[in-house]
Amino acid sequence: MKAFNLFIKKYNIYLLLACIILLQTVCLTVSFANNKKGYHSDELWSYGFACSSEGMNVFSERDGQTPKNFDKWVSSSVLHDYITIDKSETFDYVSVYQNSADDYHPFLYFILLHFICSIFPGTFSMWYAYVINIIFFIIQQIFLFKLIRSLTGNSHWGIIGTFFFGLTTGSENILFFLRMYCPATALSVVLFYYLTELYNKRNDSKISKSLFIKLFITTLAGCLMLHEFIILAFIAALLYGLYYLFTKHVKYAFIFGGTMISSALLSIGIFPSTIPHLFGSTGTFGGHVKKYSFMFQFKIYWSYITNELFGIATSPWHTMTSVYVFYAIIIFLFLFIPFCFIFRHEKWLHTFFKKLKNGFLQFLKKFKHFNYAFVPLIISVIFIIAINSQMTSIMNMGRFANRYIMIIYPLFAAFAVALLYYITKWIFRSKKICYAICMVLSVLFIVLSNLLAPHCYRMNYPHAEMTIDAIESDSNCIVMLSSQFLLTCLTDKLSDTEHFYAATYHSALTDDYDADFDLNSKPLYLLLDVTTFENNGVSLGGIQAPQIQFEADSLYDKDEYIDFFKNLDIASNFELVGIDYNMYGRKVEIYRLN
Repeated sequence: MKAFNLFIKKYNIYLLLACIILLQTVCLTVSFANNKKGYHSDELWSYGFACSSEGMNVFSERDGQTPKNFDKWVSSSVLHDYITIDKSETFDYVSVYQNSADDYHPFLYFILLHFICSIFPGTFSMWYAYVINIIFFIIQQIFLFKLIRSLTGNSHWGIIGTFFFGLTTGSENILFFLRMYCPATALSVVLFYYLTELYNKRNDSKISKSLFIKLFITTLAGCLMLHEFIILAFIAALLYGLYYLFTKHVKYAFIFGGTMISSALLSIGIFPSTIPHLFGSTGTFGGHVKKYSFMFQFKIYWSYITNELFGIATSPWHTMTSVYVFYAIIIFLFLFIPFCFIFRHEKWLHTFFKKLKNGFLQFLKKFKHFNYAFVPLIISVIFIIAINSQMTSIMNMGRFANRYIMIIYPLFAAFAVALLYYITKWIFRSKKICYAICMVLSVLFIVLSNLLAPHCYRMNYPHAEMTIDAIESDSNCIVMLSSQFLLTCLTDKLSDTEHFYAATYHSALTDDYDADFDLNSKPLYLLLDVTTFENNGVSLGGIQAPQIQFEADSLYDKDEYIDFFKNLDIASNFELVGIDYNMYGRKVEIYRLN
């Protein structure tokens, strides 16, 4: 019993950390099972890239331009094969690599997903990708604790920071999005932990080779997981490298620089497509779509991160706050200066200014020992937001653009918690008061973020009566889509049906829907993507904007399409049986045609 008590006393922090992470893992997994109702198109693309040996898209050939599986009756097994692995294709990593090269992302995540799907050939499940995410979530939380502890030198604050971040909406969105962003986010935390540890050991007489090796492996894995990681690693390496040079840690600087550069170059050597993906005209940062101004997007991204972590969304719109602050300062000085003049001979006023002076000098004294690790941490956060503000499009992606900055969510959380540690430590002498303040704020922000921030990757959209998922397995479906890529969003929903006929707004009225098999013996449905009809021409990232007028409003007439399908020879009936938004947020009307 004594040995057990000693064990508990020695490892109480780590046991508490394990309990917190276990609790978070269970809570988030239960929430995922109950609340995850649909998929973002990118999530189904993840399965397609990992599983398909016929190219990265179900709607186009490998060139990305030639349509595939459109304007003809096609067996729905094509959809099933796209998101599952046949027994003859298990552990075929060559096709995964090729799919990644044809797209805009590195291959490491898709290889991990391919490995899991290969264990369960012929089946599709959201849990395959979730397993990857939850493993990296645990890694992320462990290293977030270590990062905050490394920044503050205090394990208890590491515990509080881990508790706080793991239960925010931002953490849930990262975990629930079945894409490479969760693993990349975890690796970003690991990267900054090792960078901080190297900084803390910069004056050691012996250089830690193991830390440099771990840094090399982490950077390599991150660069092969997400292209944005190489940008994050670059700015962090630059800031730390310059610091080591200016502080005359020259040998340290060269070893550090060599480690980071060689790791990044090796990742490019392994996956040369990184270069065109990053800088090509249609790559990850091609900037080929319409977007808001840089500053407006920067403010929106900033509001995303504050909203999802703290529940407080900073306004992207111009406000009078700075003007109010300016006038408040003027009014304060207008009153304070005469007040000081009137009581200039009073002893208590002299005492007040003396304490103010001593406090300021004490602050400067402490500032001399400022932890430089804060600088690359916050600048990297700002830099990633700035890069995405310039190169991505919130106008095109809507709220789902938050995925581009997920990689910095835990880094900003670590910065905020560590900054609060130093502020409370400077103001209060009692550690208990500091802990109490941090815990109260953590709980408050957790509650606010869950109440006020959108849980957008639950993909829990409304429906009326019949849903797409409820269509019988022996059915045939005509699908009219506003864009060809939306066929990806139906791969999980129609894969068990018999046949489908996919058409776009452009081709639907001229196609011949006759089939070489009997359409009347089995249920026949029409899935009509009406978002473009009802949203004045376009849909922006699944967000309707009826107050904006678009030229496309006059291109398509819903009544014309309804009349056309109603009068088809194969349509012995025409009945609206359901409305479902679970196709990437698009409104889909479901009609029974026989």
